[in-house]
Amino acid sequence: MRLHVEELGAGHPVIVLHGLFGSGDNWRPQAKHLSEQNRVVLVDLRNHGKSPHGAEMSIAAMATDVEDTLDALGLGRVGILGHSLGGKVAMECVLRNPTSYSGMVVVDIAPKTYPVRHTEILQGMRAVADAKAGSRRDADSVLAEYVTEDRVRAFLLKSYDTSSHGERGWRINIDAVEHEYDHIRGGLSDQVLENTYSGPALFIAGELSDYLQVEDEQVIGKLFPEARFETIAQAGHWVHAEQPAAFLKLLDGFRHAWS
Repeated sequence: MRLHVEELGAGHPVIVLHGLFGSGDNWRPQAKHLSEQNRVVLVDLRNHGKSPHGAEMSIAAMATDVEDTLDALGLGRVGILGHSLGGKVAMECVLRNPTSYSGMVVVDIAPKTYPVRHTEILQGMRAVADAKAGSRRDADSVLAEYVTEDRVRAFLLKSYDTSSHGERGWRINIDAVEHEYDHIRGGLSDQVLENTYSGPALFIAGELSDYLQVEDEQVIGKLFPEARFETIAQAGHWVHAEQPAAFLKLLDGFRHAWS
């Protein structure tokens, strides 16, 4: 499946993969910064943003989408950055084809199966869809009954389309996310766990997040022997949005990996 992309800048290409319920557009501020020296490709993963929908949402299937998109763009060897779900897809990609990637940054995720975390979010998104909310304000009122954090609702509602060009609703395929949730929260495919990626790899955690923990480093080190780990203070799971200056400083220090 070829995915929707937006490109900025020129230079050695870097592909950016967002997390669950997001889109490439969420990473526009970071992409603008990187585009000062790199050709940045913001990707919408399948069932998100403007990319096509599909019933399957395994990590392997999404990695194949990325490969198909890179082939179609003719980018050759690229740097890859992924957050959360996008980080899992990035790890799957580089372990599958190590020579195709000049370096990898993974933001606040590990190559493991996570507990169920998004029940209320999915219930709320379903309620908004059923209510056919005509504005984001109306959608927020419905969503607030399920998701209490303002910041999380604001993030989710970026993917709620209220334009007059079509039916109002989520740009996320809720049916697929619900049906494939066990794949989404799962680890990498068994096939790639037999491989290693020896290129530069940076894993960034948020101090206030429990997604990427110290005990994950041993498993990560076996798959990515050149991995180094950084933790950003006073940041949760959305590290790049919560502490943007500290996050960009780490990326700038990793420029050599994709230049």
